[in-house]
Amino acid sequence: FATCFYAILNTRTGELRYSSAGHNPPYVVSAGGEVRTLDGRGGLPLGMFAVKEYQGETVHMQPGDSLFVFTDGVSEAVN
Repeated sequence: FATCFYAILNTRTGELRYSSAGHNPPYVVSAGGEVRTLDGRGGLPLGMFAVKEYQGETVHMQPGDSLFVFTDGVSEAVN
């Protein structure tokens, strides 16, 4: 199995549509330094079971916002 985070950003409107398949939740860092977690619905990691549909979420990014996505290797690292 594999975890996956998939997102589509509309650069004109700032709309970010995303879904997660068991992936660690990413963060949005605002231009002012505020950090929020994207704890949206999603589903199980890819390949675990026959899943036909994953739930998605939508947020609006503001100018200067950053999306911080990382692999599970970062959170599971020992050294």
